[in-house]
Amino acid sequence: MNAAKITLFLLKGEATSLRTAEIGNWTGMAIAAPRTELDDLLKRPELDRAGVYILSGIDPGSGAPRAYIGEAENIYERLKQHKTNQFWVSAIVFTSRDDNLTKAHVRYLENRLLTEAAKIGRFKLEQNQAGGSKLPECDREVMEDFLYRIRQLLPILGSDLLMASAQLVPKQQPPRSEVNPIRPSRPSTAGLLKFIYELKQKGKTLTEVIEIGQKGKYAGLSACWFKDRWNKTPRSAKADNQTGGKMTAQGEILFCPMKGAEARGHRIPDRDGFLVLKGSTAVLQERASSEKWPQFMAIRKQLIADGTLVEKDDLYEFTSSFVFSSPSAAATVIHGGPANGLTAWRTKDGKKLKELDKQT
Repeated sequence: MNAAKITLFLLKGEATSLRTAEIGNWTGMAIAAPRTELDDLLKRPELDRAGVYILSGIDPGSGAPRAYIGEAENIYERLKQHKTNQFWVSAIVFTSRDDNLTKAHVRYLENRLLTEAAKIGRFKLEQNQAGGSKLPECDREVMEDFLYRIRQLLPILGSDLLMASAQLVPKQQPPRSEVNPIRPSRPSTAGLLKFIYELKQKGKTLTEVIEIGQKGKYAGLSACWFKDRWNKTPRSAKADNQTGGKMTAQGEILFCPMKGAEARGHRIPDRDGFLVLKGSTAVLQERASSEKWPQFMAIRKQLIADGTLVEKDDLYEFTSSFVFSSPSAAATVIHGGPANGLTAWRTKDGKKLKELDKQT
């Protein structure tokens, strides 16, 4: 998943005051506030639900960023207990708009957030690794998608908890105007398109692509250069989108058939994402059981709304390649209802994805 429509509501008109954030048809939501507005935050009715929260501040001893990541079945009651915890200065809460999050779900999210935050190492964490909880495969897929949305919203809400630390850069050079007053040369459009496309296929978001580009070979380019080319496909990649059953650099092409529809795609290396290729098809009608997985059906509806899925010959067709959070997320959208991606995706000769995984 790449593009996202985010609604940010500033309840007091200030970007650092009490605010909420939502993404399209996502069933989750975020609420953030500074510690000085904790009483206003606790008045929000959404806090009477289960969710995860992040308290951020500065370690008084070292001066380093410090964070506490927690979960609760009732966030309101838990946050009240943190009034005596002095280090934090801001709070961000993630919960569900439809009360679908359970204790097991939020324990899983807490564990994943702690794991990622510890790996990135930007913040000193208040607590040790949480125990987490074991979830059925389908629930894990839904929670991984929820975590993906948390990653998208955190920077917008002012937190870099899950942003990878900046790479070391060479010694700062004098400003360009002092070295050469001539404007930098216009970068190759084809090269920039290919650069963006390759990162996009690996599941990188627009924000991540801009950050990587501006720290590397496209240093000095404004974000507009990347935004203008985000939805364009380089010529070299258009042919790749039409491949049949050949091997690609990303992995073997797999097929997901369902009632006349057939999608083609492959895993993305070093990530849990799954790429469905342009020209793939999905069933037109959703199954009754689709109501059990509103998270994935919301993705399907969004793809229809933005033109990624268009109706053609009693099926939906992908007008462009799309990165899903997992094989099961992709298969569920294609099937129009719950599907296990490890068995739904198969090679041309019928070998299931889970069999291929055992071989690696």
